[in-house]
Amino acid sequence: MMIIMGVIGLIILAIIV
Repeated sequence: MMIIMGVIGLIILAIIV
């Protein structure tokens, strides 16, 4: 579950950057 949250976080960060 935490791994999925991490992936989602990276995707959001990539969208921001």
